[in-house]
Amino acid sequence: MACINFQRLVAEIKKITNGNFGKMMDASTYGYEVMVKALETVSDAKEKYLTSVDSCIARSPFSTPSSINEYRANLGHLCRPNERDGAQITSNIANWIPFLEKHNAAGTLKPLKHHVVDGVGWEKVIQGIEDMEGGKVGKKIVVRTQEE
Repeated sequence: MACINFQRLVAEIKKITNGNFGKMMDASTYGYEVMVKALETVSDAKEKYLTSVDSCIARSPFSTPSSINEYRANLGHLCRPNERDGAQITSNIANWIPFLEKHNAAGTLKPLKHHVVDGVGWEKVIQGIEDMEGGKVGKKIVVRTQEE
């Protein structure tokens, strides 16, 4: 992870939020170190929460400070049969596929109505939230935070 400029990312989080946040979530754990630094040094919240994929946090050389409430998403074992719970989690998800395929074929799965915010970046997340709060958008928002 040496290629990530943590100071730049934490500074951008500060610029966008002015410290007005207390919860961060990362499904890949690539942002774990940034989340910890942002919560420790930028967040003004009294209670701070961090969520990330369980198996990858365990491999991280960093530990979550006691001032941050840490929750782990149980996704790290998917398709890893030789790891703790890997076979069971993978089997459970595989067993759901035929059920979901039936509903998909029957047309009973409907996507939620959503609004795609124009543009790319974290500022667009704020714009989307402001649009919802201001009554401009009355449905879920989808925001692209970075170019592919």
